[in-house]
Amino acid sequence: MIVQARAGGKQRNGVKDSAEEKKGLVEDSDSEGEQFELQDGTKDENEDAPGGGKNTSLAWANTGCGYITNNLLKIILIFFAVVSFVILFLIRNRGDEAALVCIQEVSKELEEIPYPNVDFKQVKKAKDYTRYSAVTAEKWILVAVTGPPTPEVEAFTKLTGWQVLAIATKDAPADWRLASAIFLSLDQQAQLGYRINRFLPYDTYIRKNIGYLFAIQHGAKKIYDADERAALLYDDLGKVFDVELLGGESRRGSVLQYRHFDSRKVVNPFIHFGQKSVWPRGYPLESVSEISPEIWYAEISSGRQYIQQSLANGLPDVDSIFYYTRKSQSVELDIQFDSHAPTIVLPQGHMAPVNALNTLFHQSAFWALLLPVSVGSKTSDIVRGYWGQRLLWEVGGMLGVYPPLVRRKDRLDPPRFELEKDLHAKVDGLISFLLRWRSNKSTLFDRILHLSHSMVVEGFWTSEDLHMTAAWLQDLISVGYRQPRLLVHELEKNRTSWSSLGHQQFLPHSFAAPYLGLEDLSGMQSSMADLTRWRQFWGNVVLVLECIGPSDHTAFGWRLFYARLFKHVVILGPEEDKELGVEKVSWQSYNSFAGIFDRYPNSDGFLFIKDDVVLNYWNLLNADKSKLWNVHKVPVAWQSIGFNDTGTEWFYSNATKQGLQKAMKTMPPKFRKSYRKVRNDGHYVMSPSDLYYVPRKYVDDFITLITPVNNAQLRPEVAIPLIFQAIENPNNYDSSALSTTLYFDETRKFDPAALYRTDLDAVHPWRPTTEAELVRLFKRLGKMDTHLLDAFD
Repeated sequence: MIVQARAGGKQRNGVKDSAEEKKGLVEDSDSEGEQFELQDGTKDENEDAPGGGKNTSLAWANTGCGYITNNLLKIILIFFAVVSFVILFLIRNRGDEAALVCIQEVSKELEEIPYPNVDFKQVKKAKDYTRYSAVTAEKWILVAVTGPPTPEVEAFTKLTGWQVLAIATKDAPADWRLASAIFLSLDQQAQLGYRINRFLPYDTYIRKNIGYLFAIQHGAKKIYDADERAALLYDDLGKVFDVELLGGESRRGSVLQYRHFDSRKVVNPFIHFGQKSVWPRGYPLESVSEISPEIWYAEISSGRQYIQQSLANGLPDVDSIFYYTRKSQSVELDIQFDSHAPTIVLPQGHMAPVNALNTLFHQSAFWALLLPVSVGSKTSDIVRGYWGQRLLWEVGGMLGVYPPLVRRKDRLDPPRFELEKDLHAKVDGLISFLLRWRSNKSTLFDRILHLSHSMVVEGFWTSEDLHMTAAWLQDLISVGYRQPRLLVHELEKNRTSWSSLGHQQFLPHSFAAPYLGLEDLSGMQSSMADLTRWRQFWGNVVLVLECIGPSDHTAFGWRLFYARLFKHVVILGPEEDKELGVEKVSWQSYNSFAGIFDRYPNSDGFLFIKDDVVLNYWNLLNADKSKLWNVHKVPVAWQSIGFNDTGTEWFYSNATKQGLQKAMKTMPPKFRKSYRKVRNDGHYVMSPSDLYYVPRKYVDDFITLITPVNNAQLRPEVAIPLIFQAIENPNNYDSSALSTTLYFDETRKFDPAALYRTDLDAVHPWRPTTEAELVRLFKRLGKMDTHLLDAFD
């Protein structure tokens, strides 16, 4: 069980009988009349009974005890015989699994935990008699303090628009003072009259529960759960968090979301931010070896990430096992995460650890702030995080994980394994249980009680937390919090098909494994600057990659390669492959372009490339993304052919010439006029059309011209040059972009790697057909991009 005895509290190792439980619950009722009842209506066994009352009951008990004492051995033998028969019968008739389920159900009935029955409608409004009764603010920073004010907390007070609230533990000095901060001593916390106060220990950060209620009572709409020793990296929390989810002040129209896999239930977000060898506290150790990066994400609308977990540089929130095994005892941990990696959210059905050190809660998730007491302080926030994530789905919310906002210094005070060992042993079971759990209760608060009760039954916390949850929910109502309404979530429905969602590509940067001596980090800063610059240039360009041959061997490798730079990568191929994200196209691939254009209306432009071209992306950073790019400056790749010319190649055929003339005649007049200014009716251009770029402003024209070239059944090698020249005079293309592309004769027998040069814009043709050939190619590209092979570790 994930339980530990709270210091100064009662040890709860079993289930109380009904009378004892009722007695404890009545004693816990508040002065305003709200009480818990046992749902089954059990009455006190000491009440007088008709026809004999207490004396009769006592005589019966004495007689019964004598009989049991005299026949104890027989009773035990009969009991085991009956149990054996039941088990044998179940195994023979229902199978092992069904028998186990049945036995478990019987066991649960025997160990049934009384269910609190709370009338939320009877809860009265709480009154604040403290000197802070007039204070109101929408944004709060909450820290538990264990000593004098730290420089880190002082920095929090300088953030514009945020109210700092310091919650005392027993070690906090009585004269704790900091300008602009509110300090609540233990005595002041008790004076607030919150029901949960009687459950809380005095010596841990779990006393933050009082502060959460105080902030809500005083107008909170956002609460930043902070650490008194975490130094801010920025002077504005909004530089990392989505402080405003909706309205004109919200920063994002969309966010990336992990793909949903039925076989996956938990993710390690550290991988997304560049540290695949590091795992967060509360991450199941069984999953630590899963270090493959995501490169292909769903793109969904922002606005529902009600819980936002940010990372910490320096000493991130790691567990004792990581701390003891990945560093020397005398060396401080100093781990860095990728600050430029995009925010990532988790789909329903997937979870990740959430802590109380660096997390933003929005109003819709304030009920999820409750820190449990029976599991110990080193486990409390992690259990809260998983419990809260599961319930978050009931209101349509999501967990978002954000780049680092703070830096925590390693003070060489290692976490204690004995305080975490129960978490390590049980967290995987907790996650599995939460994913299975369902409720048909009609309100969120009722479902919270239902889950909290189920957590006791399953042994993940004790009845103390169940009763505290009931008190917490009443306190929330008393301070003016209105529970969110339930929304139908997707766990019981078929998953939205992947193809119906927007997609983005992002290949996480891979930092060196800490303290394993795997890599020299001296060049890290400059190489990361290069990668950042490349991403800024290409990030909003959609890459359309056409695989000419079978894509099953190379599509994933190409996606890894380009996802490092392009948010959107569309892969076309002769056969559809949903797992690899390959869309089927005919040899007239331009027929698919209109749909691709519509899919990404906010992009800067579209870069089209085939899998026989190697793009040296670092040489194109000065290209003009508002102009067309083509290989018109490469004579061997842009050939002007007369209609009277003859030859054996397909582009000299009468069918090709007739199709071109048909397309020219059926173009809209303005495009036909534009084309004739460039090239008379006696000539046409043949180009491999393996590499070109269309900016956003020419998309509508391009779509218009697809119809005449498609009706004429033109191959892309003549259709694309025709469209380009009808749209714009080549003198207005970007003459430098793609002008240094190297074309060589692919029919000759030579090693293409020998002709590859990093000073070119692109090299053609070079078509890897296996993953091994792709890696060989990327090693060549690694001359200019030192982090390229990180994706293939």
